[in-house]
Amino acid sequence: LQEQGMRGFPRPSADGLPEEDQWPLEPADAPPAAVAAAEGHTAAAAADPPPVRRHTVARADAAPLPSRYYCAVPDEVGLALRHVAGYNAAAHDNVVWNAETGMFGYSAGNVVVVEDLMTRRQRHLTGHVEDISTLALRRDGSMLASASGARGATPSQIILWDTRVIASTPPGVSLPDGCRKVLSYHTHDITALAFSHEGAFLVSVGNYLECAVAVWDARRAVFLAASHTQFPVHAVQWDPFASFDFTTVGAGESVLFWELIGVGGGTERAGGDNDVVTATPDGLPRLRCVRAELPPELRASHRAKTDDPRGGADWAARSRAERQRLRESAAFHFTSLQYVGANTVFVGSCEGTLSAWDVRDRECFLTWEADACEIDAMAACGARLVTGGQSKVLKRWELSEEDEAGDTNNGGGAGLWGAGLVLDDEMVLDGGIIASSFDATATMGVVATDAGTIWYVNWRKRTSIRLVNGHVARINEVAFDVGSDGRFLGSCDDSGGLVVWEATGLEQVMHFQVLSARCTCLSFCPVSSVPVANGRSAAEDAILPGGGAGASSRAHRHHVCAAGFDDGTLRFFDLHTVTLQTKFKPHTGGVTHLRYSSDGRVVVSGGSDGLLVVSSAMTGITLRVLGDHKGSKITCLDFSPTLPLGGVFGGRTVVQQGAECMWLAASADRRVSVWRADWSRDDCELVDWLTFAAPALTPDGDALPGDKASAEELLPQSLARFLPNNPNIVAYTGYGMQKQIVFYDVSLRKSVRSFALTHWATSMAVSADGFLVALGSRERLLKLMDSEEGTFQDFIDHAGPVGSVVFHGKTMLSADETRILVWDVLA
Repeated sequence: LQEQGMRGFPRPSADGLPEEDQWPLEPADAPPAAVAAAEGHTAAAAADPPPVRRHTVARADAAPLPSRYYCAVPDEVGLALRHVAGYNAAAHDNVVWNAETGMFGYSAGNVVVVEDLMTRRQRHLTGHVEDISTLALRRDGSMLASASGARGATPSQIILWDTRVIASTPPGVSLPDGCRKVLSYHTHDITALAFSHEGAFLVSVGNYLECAVAVWDARRAVFLAASHTQFPVHAVQWDPFASFDFTTVGAGESVLFWELIGVGGGTERAGGDNDVVTATPDGLPRLRCVRAELPPELRASHRAKTDDPRGGADWAARSRAERQRLRESAAFHFTSLQYVGANTVFVGSCEGTLSAWDVRDRECFLTWEADACEIDAMAACGARLVTGGQSKVLKRWELSEEDEAGDTNNGGGAGLWGAGLVLDDEMVLDGGIIASSFDATATMGVVATDAGTIWYVNWRKRTSIRLVNGHVARINEVAFDVGSDGRFLGSCDDSGGLVVWEATGLEQVMHFQVLSARCTCLSFCPVSSVPVANGRSAAEDAILPGGGAGASSRAHRHHVCAAGFDDGTLRFFDLHTVTLQTKFKPHTGGVTHLRYSSDGRVVVSGGSDGLLVVSSAMTGITLRVLGDHKGSKITCLDFSPTLPLGGVFGGRTVVQQGAECMWLAASADRRVSVWRADWSRDDCELVDWLTFAAPALTPDGDALPGDKASAEELLPQSLARFLPNNPNIVAYTGYGMQKQIVFYDVSLRKSVRSFALTHWATSMAVSADGFLVALGSRERLLKLMDSEEGTFQDFIDHAGPVGSVVFHGKTMLSADETRILVWDVLA
């Protein structure tokens, strides 16, 4: 360490304790923020995040928080959260399961989802502001801890949940205030949590920007002691046989053995519920730490696998900062650990190496290559050890017969594990393994992956069943399949994925993946039967040879979802056969929005260049190209329901039942075109053109760039929707002189009302009866507004910008980043 220019840890003294055994500490009753450098010791926070998957790194593009919002009282809320689809695959150790109590929970954004695996009903634990990074469950299942990091003025949060109160509270009833306690100490993200074996203590670890370890009295939610480490810590676990001892592993080849001193016992075993915090000679609880020495063979193995950063003739010419960066990139990281038996702890590394350490002697006595990649998750029971990591392979190891005999005679240490472990079984999952929890025999458990999935694993049956799945890339749009009466819904994301869900329990039923492009939009065919003639729609018969009124008609049964991609293509997926039905490329630029017509005959798509293309839903033939918005990206498309016979819409009377409809397009330059169409007669005409003024400045008051496309990216989107109960009314919101939503009457050609908004909208939807408008914002707010009165309620359950909202009957969907939230509409 000295050769690399890094300050090492204190060496152990003759009595086994470090000569400088105290890091910065504070009394239990002092405010946590008071912890600071003491006696010359400071945290050596790293400038860059550690190059391992295990360590928690906050999102750089996290959405801002609202400066103000208005929530309704519980008895008057218009929405109730029913289901959350998604799993926070950017975190780790954020899945908990207790086989005895059935407690199953995981984090999805800033919400802890507690799910009943039998009924699949969810309860949502809210209170975190930022994404939850890790979870910990008390061994008896009575307490759950969840952690989220600090950002700006928002402090870090550790929330302790009383799971017994949660289990006894009926669904739909708000949890009592006493079931949770909030702790705050860390100044950045929290990378690890762990309860002691008896559940009396909780340890939390800050990420690389802080390198802090804090210990809490979990029963009273009281801070006890804290210390800083020289290198980032990746994982922590309490010793199950020593109530005040725990071990951390991390960067800089560090395996640290800690002891909490200044805590005395009561009538029960030390660390039990009857323990009290007592004073040390100076009156403070303390943390004492010893760093174990890395065995030479493990260091040699690491150097053999990595290039020596000091090699090469240009080493001396490099700057000091660059030398440090190269050293850190080649550093050895321990990424996971697991206690096994009374005196052994197994430690996994970033290279897939497993090492066994004697807890009493604090030395490594066994190493072997257990995996090809970083090991991030470990679990153990008796003579079984389960490991998993970035290789996507879950492995179960068994203690050999000779070792089991050694267990009887020795009781632990090198004698117990002298012959190592034998690989008993392995299972390949769909992503890198980031969390796991198993039963008392390590026979069955739940395992989470960075592909956004959680699996139930049964080693005896050699089966894996997917329990939870979600998106890992940003969701661009969600939509209901109205052709199936809302039984299915779809979502698309930046990875090119199109997912079809069963609407009731949000079980994934289909997943289409395009690797070469982003999936930017989708639309379901609104009907499952479309009249065609000779395999062509009536609109095509009017313009293609061989058509006409004399052609025989038949009903073509289909259930199709159309998706647009940023390479200009439209793809149509048949949901009955689960195949790609057809693909064509009507746009030279990316497709930004698309919609099926109300009768399902045509698809209208808008591009990044402002062109609108009307295509046949059956053959993909381009029927029309409309250039009215050319030069500005299409930001919104919407179709009204089919117009009733005899009604006057767009200044004209409807003369054919079920054939005519209205549709509109909005572009980034705040222009909205309103059209009236009868696709059966190939009729489509512009009936109105709306333009909304705006200042030549960004919302922050900065000057707009000269490039039009770049300027439009800095401005809020232009959004427009028909009111389904009156297609003559168009609701519009976008950038302007003030934040507002405008209701425009196409027949009267004037604005009939407008209401002020608190934030610029990023998404908008109107309920089927036209009385409710849902608006999403970049500031994580979901706003529900009365379209007649302008009254509204704000909902703050989102962890990112609300990019898409949609109604279907008394159900509403909203999407932020990688989650889909399902709401019951109560208003």
